[in-house]
Amino acid sequence: MKQTPNPTLKWMFFRFRGVRELQFWAEEKETVTITTMTPELWKILRLLGREFAGVAGTGR
Repeated sequence: MKQTPNPTLKWMFFRFRGVRELQFWAEEKETVTITTMTPELWKILRLLGREFAGVAGTGR
């Protein structure tokens, strides 16, 4: 995908459209996993700050 020096919020929402959250129970414990995250999306979350990374359930 072509990089842009001035990404808009619309662009960021578009990039995250395919991310899914998977919830399941294993050994009497609920586990939540974020699926289909790419390295580019993890980088965007890191650049947005800890508050956003916390929403994704990781401090990556």
